[in-house]
Amino acid sequence: MQETTVIQNVYIGQTHSQIQEHEEQKKRPKKKGTFGDGMAKLVTSNEFMGGVKEYNKEAERQQNAKTVREEVTQLYKEAMTKWTEQEKQCLKWNKKKQAKHKEQVAAWEKEQDMAKAEKRRPRWAKPKIAEFGLESIADRPKKKDFELDGYGRHGGPTNTASSGSDDNETEVGSEQELDQEADSDL
Repeated sequence: MQETTVIQNVYIGQTHSQIQEHEEQKKRPKKKGTFGDGMAKLVTSNEFMGGVKEYNKEAERQQNAKTVREEVTQLYKEAMTKWTEQEKQCLKWNKKKQAKHKEQVAAWEKEQDMAKAEKRRPRWAKPKIAEFGLESIADRPKKKDFELDGYGRHGGPTNTASSGSDDNETEVGSEQELDQEADSDL
């Protein structure tokens, strides 16, 4: 029993020191030299100058890639905020349409009960939810849609019909029309 606890304590101590050393190593800055072999170099040699040029090109490429990733992330965040607003609006409209559907189904059920009592068929068919034109939510934007295409331009979402200021005006108009329809039915 005591032997196992001693062995466990030794093992825990070793793993703890290894983890701590690994975390400290991650915190240290990366080596910024062009040649990491530790040997002396002739600064004017073609090999050294070529290495410096390659190093500078790689550093510039990494910086450009970082800025592009930041731009893509920003575009994606903007698209996500627009999408969430559109989703909320669509859900709001659909709830209104579903409520209207429930009202008509309740009226139909009353008509059906009266028709059963009078031993006749109801005057109209049961309203279906599809008749109310529920709006479908646009596909959620994906980050890969905003990455650079082959020509160095940022791609956008393939469904651009839902983005734009003109659509917002028509959406507001359709919301007002929906409210007017609901008021006129009452």
